[in-house]
Amino acid sequence: MRSPRAAHQCLRQPRLPRREVRGAGRGEPARLDRPRPHPDWKILDACAGAGGKTLHLSNLMGGKGEIFAYEPDARRREELRKRARRADAQNVRLVDRAAIPARVDAVLVDAPCSGMGTIRRNPMIKNRLAPADCERHSDEQVAILAEYAARAPLVLYATCSLARAENEGVVEHFLAAHGGWTQEAAETLLPHRDGCDGFFHARLRAMTRF
Repeated sequence: MRSPRAAHQCLRQPRLPRREVRGAGRGEPARLDRPRPHPDWKILDACAGAGGKTLHLSNLMGGKGEIFAYEPDARRREELRKRARRADAQNVRLVDRAAIPARVDAVLVDAPCSGMGTIRRNPMIKNRLAPADCERHSDEQVAILAEYAARAPLVLYATCSLARAENEGVVEHFLAAHGGWTQEAAETLLPHRDGCDGFFHARLRAMTRF
């Protein structure tokens, strides 16, 4: 799941070095403390990027448990590695695709998206985005969500988009195609209202024994 409220209020001891919580005012990190991750959990950050959310999870878990961070892009993966080392995040494990665990306690899917929610910082994005772009992303997002939801009973799906096709549409498609899941909560953050990037997140839970 990134409002300024979440970004600052749920950062509790032990704190990360200040340089490792940059970007919080943009709406990061997602609302990863709802429910608050248990220190013994194994969590998969399936689209880890440069590690902002990964390190926030590490902080919330007090450096305990295990966080498996998967990022296919080499440049972002290396940045994640450097940031985790600086933060001494010893519960973070960078993994390649083949090493992603088959079962974890929770999954974070901050899916690749159109980035429409960053329009406040990137106003030119409106000139290069077309409706077809959101549809194209939604197909990928549905596939990513389905793949990683099979590994955990609790999933937080998130994007920095304001397009319904990438947000509610993806969740609705997933719930319709996969019986036994329910949406526990969802929230959309708006730049003009919340003072951060536009953002969507939904918390999904398996209702049957996992």
